[in-house]
Amino acid sequence: FWRVLFRSQDAKEQKQEIVDNMTKETTIEGIIKSSNDMDCVATLSTGAITVVVEKEVLTEQEATQIAQVVKDQTGLDLQDIKILPKNWKVNCV
Repeated sequence: FWRVLFRSQDAKEQKQEIVDNMTKETTIEGIIKSSNDMDCVATLSTGAITVVVEKEVLTEQEATQIAQVVKDQTGLDLQDIKILPKNWKVNCV
């Protein structure tokens, strides 16, 4: 009985974390859209976030503004925030 109860509690906590992350992602996307007039997709996971913006190249000022929004909404350190332009690619040799 206790194992089932603990599993149920774990599932509830995981569900709440997913809902919280989705809320933060949506909030971040909305703030970036309204303040920088650019679409983006934010993906938050435990301890890190990636924001892909609908722009070929970001200025330093734009990247700084986006990073500040993300930091304010998530509390993450800057080293845990990735901001990528939409056509970002990894060159494999």
